[in-house]
Amino acid sequence: MYRFILFSCFVLLCSCLDPIELKSPLTSKAILVINGKITKTKTFSKLRVVFVNSSTIDKPSSFVKVKVANVINEEQISKELIDNNDGTYDFFETPDFKFEFNKKYKIKIISNANDVYESTFMQLNAGTNIEKLSYEWYKPENDKRGVVRAKVKTNTTGIASSSIFNWEIIQSMKFTDQLWGAEPGKICYATSKVDLLKVALYDATNVPPNTSFEYNVSEKPIDSRFAEGYYFTIVQESIDAQTHAYYLARNALLIREGNIFESPPGTIPSNITCVNNPEQKVLGYFYATSQDTARIYIDPSDVGNPNRQCPMPPGEINPCPTRACCDCLTLKGSFLYKPHFWK
Repeated sequence: MYRFILFSCFVLLCSCLDPIELKSPLTSKAILVINGKITKTKTFSKLRVVFVNSSTIDKPSSFVKVKVANVINEEQISKELIDNNDGTYDFFETPDFKFEFNKKYKIKIISNANDVYESTFMQLNAGTNIEKLSYEWYKPENDKRGVVRAKVKTNTTGIASSSIFNWEIIQSMKFTDQLWGAEPGKICYATSKVDLLKVALYDATNVPPNTSFEYNVSEKPIDSRFAEGYYFTIVQESIDAQTHAYYLARNALLIREGNIFESPPGTIPSNITCVNNPEQKVLGYFYATSQDTARIYIDPSDVGNPNRQCPMPPGEINPCPTRACCDCLTLKGSFLYKPHFWK
């Protein structure tokens, strides 16, 4: 029944650091969750590992420190990761330790209790780039506002290990706070990940080699988020079959409707074990991936000029029922300065 504990501790892999707080009543003992990823882009290569103790009956999930966290290549050369003092550990490639395509890497961790955890070796494969990112304003019948579909055009390389895709979706929006009866206040720019409970996946290994195809990676209803300007940022990862199986199982567990026709939830696969105590349970996954990023701006006039959220009429008890209308800096990922990409 350990699989249910994942509800409490998943971090949007390795970069979004907010644990999902859905406690499991099935255990009173926390389980260590280790999520790690090597990311190689056109400009940099890095490794990030996140350590979380799952929630229990009495405690929420929490980030943890470890004694040592290392990355090891197939030549058995080891490098220690940098502790960020927030449960995350990083390593950026150096001249004497590079993350290279067709090479294998693993992570090794020594906990404060002197337990030793190791992943299997995972190969870093070259992937393909995004050819085009576009969007479509689609209005189903009886839906006045409609939805926006983000579409990625990419291609297959003929290498099976690089023809399975995972997309991370990030939104950025402009937001002006304003109190009822007052002039517009300050302007914020908020950036956050979306679709936290589901990863967009596509297995293109059966698509002919060197073939372009288009895939709908995200669909969002038109609302106030689009009122002042909105960006879709899509991060494409090329992953292997093992990592694909991990994400499929994760999606199947987290996106459940609870009806009698659903298949029973399965066990989330993990490639990390406790070396000195194989019976000790550990959750999470480690993999290596090639990444490419594309971004597109959606002008309010192109999606029907939806209304702003603010100002909102005051309530009888709360003069500012929408917190962001009082202070847009309370929005997740919000800052007063424009992101570098904002036009």
